[in-house]
Amino acid sequence: MSLANRHLRWGATICLLGYIWIVVGHSYGWPNFRLRIFQQTFLSIALCGLIATASLGFTGWFGKLLENPKIQRIGQLSYGLYLFHNLAPLVAGKLLWFLWDDRFVNDLGSMIKVVAYAVIAWVLTLASWYFIEQPLQNVRAKMAPR
Repeated sequence: MSLANRHLRWGATICLLGYIWIVVGHSYGWPNFRLRIFQQTFLSIALCGLIATASLGFTGWFGKLLENPKIQRIGQLSYGLYLFHNLAPLVAGKLLWFLWDDRFVNDLGSMIKVVAYAVIAWVLTLASWYFIEQPLQNVRAKMAPR
């Protein structure tokens, strides 16, 4: 099946709507017509459609938004963010041990922890990019046949 196949896009859209119906409907008590067992299948098919569409490229205003250099930079660093987001709370616990004091067991304390996690995750991501990924890409570029 071609990635540009209209049936794939329609199927993905219908599955996305089915997934939304099941998830939202569950919280509101809507009937699910015994489709709850297909919830993750609907999500998988919808995401396959998204990946197929993304691999072909987006057009229009959304395509222009995605071509923005700042958005492209975030996309370039997103894998590092994915790698380090689970490590950030551990690092925060070691560096900012005082955040686990009784004074920070409230909403404001939780917000401060989340901000600390985000900052640490981004610092780790940028450090990985500048000190590991970029030098390795430079080596690969020098070794590539011309």
